Amino acid sequence: MITEKVNQFNEIIQAKGIDLQCDLEHKKVNVSMYLMDILLNNLFSNSIRHNVHHGKIAIILDDKKLIFENTGKGAALDNHKLFEALEKSQNAEGKEFGLTIAHNICSSSHFILKYQFDAPFHQFIVEFPNKKPVKD
Repeated sequence: MITEKVNQFNEIIQAKGIDLQCDLEHKKVNVSMYLMDILLNNLFSNSIRHNVHHGKIAIILDDKKLIFENTGKGAALDNHKLFEALEKSQNAEGKEFGLTIAHNICSSSHFILKYQFDAPFHQFIVEFPNKKPVKD
């Protein structure tokens, strides 16, 4: 699914001059494909929208976690308010719910969504539960 999303977002990524790097292992998770599609859309959109022109996105998937890492403007985000509906900038209308939705999907799927900042990279990490792997 991640490879499909890379293809879907490729034009926007190229238009913004973003360097995209993927290190993807094969991983199956027991979750609704519909919810996973929404989760990936939100993580991709967030990584692109809040990136800098000619920035970088790295996507890493292994057996334990999925990481979306992107360059961005400013300092670390507030971990306490991060997954609540975020107010957009004064120039935008409405609220941004993407990370709130991503957090809710992760919670309902028994995943853990975390945020870290390692300047200049913002990292959104989806940790998978320690269960027996789903057989192919």
